[in-house]
Amino acid sequence: MGKIFISYRREEDEFYAHTLYRELLETFDKEDVFMDVDNIPIGHDFVKVLNDALAQSDIMLVVIGRRWLKTKRGGKRRINDPEDFVRMEIEAALQRNIHVIPVIQREGTLPAPEDLPESLKPLARRQAAIVSPANSSEDIVVLVEAVKSLL
Repeated sequence: MGKIFISYRREEDEFYAHTLYRELLETFDKEDVFMDVDNIPIGHDFVKVLNDALAQSDIMLVVIGRRWLKTKRGGKRRINDPEDFVRMEIEAALQRNIHVIPVIQREGTLPAPEDLPESLKPLARRQAAIVSPANSSEDIVVLVEAVKSLL
């Protein structure tokens, strides 16, 4: 079976990412699902661990909430910062031809190409999975089944 990498912004999407992670563990083995908080051992170089996990991944789930694109650091959108970890993760996945699935939650929307840095514009053309608050359990089941079929 393949490996799944979950990318998310902690400031906004951590709860949804954890929920998705727990649901994926109902179907997949723990070593096949990577989420930074649960899979980076204390004292390890987290950039190296992230890169190694991405290199082994077949699918990346990008959790996108309503503030995913608007989150700022130092007055600038983080997604525009080449050192932003979410941006670096997605760029690496796209460059490695990993299957990238945007997971839209709450009032989030798939970003328009013009709202993304050039290296992330392909993300805007990916078919997204929607996880709505009213239907989250069923939506996650559908997403997990889709991931299973891709692996």
